[in-house]
Amino acid sequence: GRLFVEWLEARYGRERFDVFLRDYFNHFAFQSISTEQFIDYLAQELIVAEPGLATLDEVREWIFEPGLPAFTVTPESDAFDIVDNWRERWLNGEIELDAIPTADWSVAEWRQFFLKLSDRLNLEQMAELDAEFDLTHSDNVEILYLWLVRSIETRYEPGIERLEQFLLDVGRNKFIRPLYQELADTDWGRDWAIEIYQRARPGYHSLTRQAAERVLDIEVQR
Repeated sequence: GRLFVEWLEARYGRERFDVFLRDYFNHFAFQSISTEQFIDYLAQELIVAEPGLATLDEVREWIFEPGLPAFTVTPESDAFDIVDNWRERWLNGEIELDAIPTADWSVAEWRQFFLKLSDRLNLEQMAELDAEFDLTHSDNVEILYLWLVRSIETRYEPGIERLEQFLLDVGRNKFIRPLYQELADTDWGRDWAIEIYQRARPGYHSLTRQAAERVLDIEVQR
């Protein structure tokens, strides 16, 4: 869907496409529409109104055919490669953490940094990261989640303390089930995880409860 929208923007230009988007949302405000209604509106407001830039056949290929069209405008970015380079230089002892230009990093860049640190950190490095970026007190749940996974891997005490409150406060299965799984896979965390789960359980959605109980290998409670 995102690539389709970016393709339209590339064909018609940002200024013209922004006008179309505003008119589209105003025209269909507070109602549901079908795919054919969308195609008809797109054809009238862009394809016919601005001939020669895109065709209805191309639009239908985007919507109804499998895979991406050959004419897709694919995004290109070296942002993750740059993050990878900074991370590896730090791990190799070539630079200090304060040399990494994280001030303008997006959440996606932070995720890239931490995802490829799995099982590669020791307690000293965890403490160094925490001192530099205050990760244990991060208010971004995506970043904090990965930091807590790394904390379980290293048994980093400040992170483990934060993990308990996270499991009690956050109910999203995307984060909760993997964290319980990480704890269950350790030789020290399963019983503690079960104790936390019993306290957190009333605040979880039923599907989250079932997922947590499966990974903790405890009897499913109705």
